[in-house]
Amino acid sequence: MVINTNVPSAFASRVLSASTQNLSKSLAKLSSGSRIVSPDDDAAGLAVGMKFSAELKRIGGARANVGNAIAFSSTQDGYMSKVDSALRRMSELATLAADQTKADSDVANYQKEFAELKSFITASSSKSFNSIGLFSATTLADVELGTLDALIKTQYDAVTTTNTAWVADPARIANAGTTVTSTAATDDVFTASAHGMTTGEKVTYTSQTSGAGPSVGTTYYVKKLDANTFELYTSAAMTSKVDVTTAVVAGVLTRSGEYDLLQDLREDMAEMAREWYQKERGTDTTKVQYGTDTTKTWGDVYDFWSSRTGTTWSGVRAHTDTYTTSLAPNHEIHVGNASALSDSLIEGYKKMVADVQSYVNNRGAGITVTDSSDATTFQLKGADLTTITNAIANSTDTNALTSDLAKTNASTYVSRVSTLINNLAGSRAYVGANISRLSMVDSQLAVYGENLSAANSRVMDVDVATESAEYAKQQILVQSGTAMLAQSNILPQSALRLLAQ
Repeated sequence: MVINTNVPSAFASRVLSASTQNLSKSLAKLSSGSRIVSPDDDAAGLAVGMKFSAELKRIGGARANVGNAIAFSSTQDGYMSKVDSALRRMSELATLAADQTKADSDVANYQKEFAELKSFITASSSKSFNSIGLFSATTLADVELGTLDALIKTQYDAVTTTNTAWVADPARIANAGTTVTSTAATDDVFTASAHGMTTGEKVTYTSQTSGAGPSVGTTYYVKKLDANTFELYTSAAMTSKVDVTTAVVAGVLTRSGEYDLLQDLREDMAEMAREWYQKERGTDTTKVQYGTDTTKTWGDVYDFWSSRTGTTWSGVRAHTDTYTTSLAPNHEIHVGNASALSDSLIEGYKKMVADVQSYVNNRGAGITVTDSSDATTFQLKGADLTTITNAIANSTDTNALTSDLAKTNASTYVSRVSTLINNLAGSRAYVGANISRLSMVDSQLAVYGENLSAANSRVMDVDVATESAEYAKQQILVQSGTAMLAQSNILPQSALRLLAQ
């Protein structure tokens, strides 16, 4: 028995201190609802819980972004539904104007409404959502396909720029064309300084002053050798060359049609098809790239765009009297038989240009939306109204509607407005698909957030039932420890009894 060192008291004190600390922790957990109130409770669990909590916040942000994108897309569709109503009414007005029993004053009244509807559509195309243009190519960045898509868009712009003269005045295709004077050289080669002709072009000898060889009034096909020389063939197959039987042949060659703009259009369309094909080809080496395939023809290019736009253009694919060279490196597709271009075929080409424009713009313009907690994004397809606004504003546009509605152009306007309605339908389908996808993304994020919250709860939240039992246990231990510490502190008093005797 000792006085200075009360071992039972020290033991009871230590146990009571531990029980008191555990009771405090249990009380903190129950009062806060958290399983981890101090890093030493579960250091690894705290690290996991912090990451879960941060990701849950990001999921909330992503869902807010998706909600805004749904509102944006719904606003787009709302405006486009009214544009659709306007176009349908314009189509009806054009049909009514084509009635030959109508007086000119009646058609003039149709024109008044027709003009107002055009103004309405133009105004609608400039609307914005929270300062973001609903249909603006400037604010809706061309980002989905990166550099490749930028090239495609640039090439389409070149198509519309290069071919505006052809679009504005398609009669150029079938007119008398430009005349060139040619003289014969050796080896059946004709010479004409800067003749400007291209391989596959049809020409006719309209006069001849001397020599022999080409016959006046006969159509021939040009094979360009360089800027100043060329050969003539009797067929587009370039198999039978025209012989020059005398030293000099002086005459006039008349080009059958200035179809160079149509040729440019085809070449640009082919180039766009090649680049898009390569993009969609990706790493699949089993597909043949346009860029290395020497067998691709205008028909292949037509099929490429037809399959993507979901549209066919009357007579365009059949217009394949062409001389096709390797698509690499210049991707040239030359069109012959220009004189076979009828008015209906010209309209077919115009519709193709408009449909491809709509497709390129829809694919290449649209806001990006955060679709996951790591801030990755996807691009919504654009809502393209440029094919419509260009038709309203530009006389050189493929489907120009700039002239006043009249009996003479009513049937043409019916066809053009129908094309615009078709393009708008495609745009609305894209917007509808955007809304559908966004709704799925929102649901997906909601489910992910729910499951992640459950996982986070298992790490961070206290199990009240279990912790309540722990709290009761520690409370009893504290009470018991306090009583036993009091008893152990009495033990040294026994020594007084020995000393008192």
